[in-house]
Amino acid sequence: MVDAAIGGEAPYDPRKERKLGTLGRSNINFGILLQNVEEAQMPFFRLLESLDTLCTMPLKSDFADEETRQMWEPAIAEEFSKVIKNWASFHPRWGQLSLLYVIDGLGFTLFSDGIDWRWQVKGLQHLKFPRDAEADVNYLDVVAVESKMRPDELLRKVQAEDKLPEGDKRYWNKQAVLQAVKETAGSSSVNTNNPEEVMDAWKNNDISLSMSGVTVKVIHGYVRETDGTVSHYVSRYDGVGEFLYVCESKFTDISQLMTAFIGNVGTNGDFHSIRGLGYKMFAPTTGQNRAINKFLDAAFTAATPHLITDNEDANVEQSIVQMGPYNIMAKGTAFQETNLPDFSQTLIPALSTLGQLTSSRAAASSPVSSSDVSRTQKTKFQVQTETEQKGALQSSSFVNFTVAWQRHLQCVARRICREDYQATDPGGKEAWEFRNRLVRRGVPLEALNHIDFISIEANTGLGKGSSNERRTIVDALSERVGPFLDQKGQQLLQRWTVSAYAGPQIAKLLVPDQPGLRPPVDATIAQMENSLMSMGQPPSFEPNQDHVVHLDKHLQRLYEINTQLTEMQIELRPAIDQMQPIWEHSINDHLPMVNQMNPDYKRFKEALQQLGELIKNSRKHLDAEDKRAAEEAGQAETELYGGTQPGLFAAAVDANARAAQKDMVEIEKTRAQIQMDQQRHAQEMAATDVRLALEVEKAKQQKNKPQA
Repeated sequence: MVDAAIGGEAPYDPRKERKLGTLGRSNINFGILLQNVEEAQMPFFRLLESLDTLCTMPLKSDFADEETRQMWEPAIAEEFSKVIKNWASFHPRWGQLSLLYVIDGLGFTLFSDGIDWRWQVKGLQHLKFPRDAEADVNYLDVVAVESKMRPDELLRKVQAEDKLPEGDKRYWNKQAVLQAVKETAGSSSVNTNNPEEVMDAWKNNDISLSMSGVTVKVIHGYVRETDGTVSHYVSRYDGVGEFLYVCESKFTDISQLMTAFIGNVGTNGDFHSIRGLGYKMFAPTTGQNRAINKFLDAAFTAATPHLITDNEDANVEQSIVQMGPYNIMAKGTAFQETNLPDFSQTLIPALSTLGQLTSSRAAASSPVSSSDVSRTQKTKFQVQTETEQKGALQSSSFVNFTVAWQRHLQCVARRICREDYQATDPGGKEAWEFRNRLVRRGVPLEALNHIDFISIEANTGLGKGSSNERRTIVDALSERVGPFLDQKGQQLLQRWTVSAYAGPQIAKLLVPDQPGLRPPVDATIAQMENSLMSMGQPPSFEPNQDHVVHLDKHLQRLYEINTQLTEMQIELRPAIDQMQPIWEHSINDHLPMVNQMNPDYKRFKEALQQLGELIKNSRKHLDAEDKRAAEEAGQAETELYGGTQPGLFAAAVDANARAAQKDMVEIEKTRAQIQMDQQRHAQEMAATDVRLALEVEKAKQQKNKPQA
């Protein structure tokens, strides 16, 4: 009945209407239940639109160092997601699964064998298992699943085993498969014993004339053995012949073959007690349809002129005849005024009540209610509050779905990353394309053998599939914590913001994965300033420049010169002459323009202070050296003209060199002292943090201590 109502069946049975003589009244299905279902299903499609990757792909900690894992894990996750999203059947099966989850509150994904990573989607109408079964697939001991397989699909599975070496275990019965294809393959007829199948045929207009696809109808059986393992069997639907597929004790539990997507726990925790949105909304939406039809009938009655006649002949004759712009009424015919009930006191309140009831019941499954239409302008905080409330209402259903989706992705990842997966196996082509892309990105295939499958987490994105909630979250984060994030955090927040408004594809184009891959214009300007200041030219400065970028580039240049000086690749004087204008420009112009709450401010300030001490001390030394050189040059010139011996002039030059060397030693001591001060400062800060933590813990213990 729910499926028929979603498919557009009228609220009143036309056959009963004909028998009761009320066939002429309004009998329209206005699609209210269908609209509620579509709105509840919408977040699942929006979720796909907002995700770059479907899940994480963590590597085990003993495989490689942390830096290498951080580089390989995103690449594996991206390529794994690409395999699934590029699968032609992914989006239709995602839609089928979300539809079953919304309507019935229950859907299943299962694999056709122990090799293929591609899954099927089934509902309770396709499965048979014992009733009173707890809503956990691992509690099921026998499960039978009806399925249709194409002849070429069956034959490919058999042919894949034909390529195995002699002696390897084979699960498909080749002769039985060929016989099943020969005897049962063809256009299947409607199973009249299944009312849901008959209804689908009526809906598709397939009862009188149709041509269905050529398939082989089979039954998959999953049986738990006495040792706890699970065997998988495939037989013909008609039960004739041997098993097509036998895989005994292949799996440790049924969860390796099947995943249940459970929207709620039902009334007693059993599978068959679970109900979805279709069951909850069927009664109120049917009442809405009938009330609206009643309202239409009343409106039609009020808009229809009522005539009264004084004899029987007038009833037979034509009462009103149109003649040009005039109407001629038969004798004895007159208009009759009728007193209709006040619908504003009867039908309209009933319609309003039904609408509110439908909206409130649908709110738990849909983040947007179609009946919530308001033309009143709302403030930003009102929108945020309403979005948070709607998101909270549908959180439980969404969480249950993502938990099951995570378990399903773990099973898919185990199959795709299986070491002995052959290209000729079912789904092997996609699996090997996945491996080839990883190799091209520099990820070794050995990494697939060290994936921590249990730790794989499904990516749920922001907003639980609601674009409004996602935008509210990123706006709040940008306003409250955006200025205080480091460069990597700001990069991620910018990407989430663009993705929330324009989708992940646009976000990938506008915001790179890693900051700095596309340096801003200020980076180029800062490098040009470094070159100008090295040649003695004054730099340009504007208050609206990106001061963080400028400071990064200026400090980078200062450290480069300092490294050259330390390695004796440049003399002291030209090094200080290049460093001093860059340092003065950085500390006097750019540093005061950086917000002191910015995480990079402290780093900039400490680096400039350390470099400033080096530059000042070196400049003092160079000034003193210039002064001594000038004095010694004047004295040497005087002595030279006074007949001083050349040996004394050479001795003075040698003394000057020794003094310069002594000053260089002093500079190196100053630099070493700066490094020691930095280390001591870091140790003092760490000790202070420990002391504060101990004092806080002591205060908590003192507070919790019972009073005497």
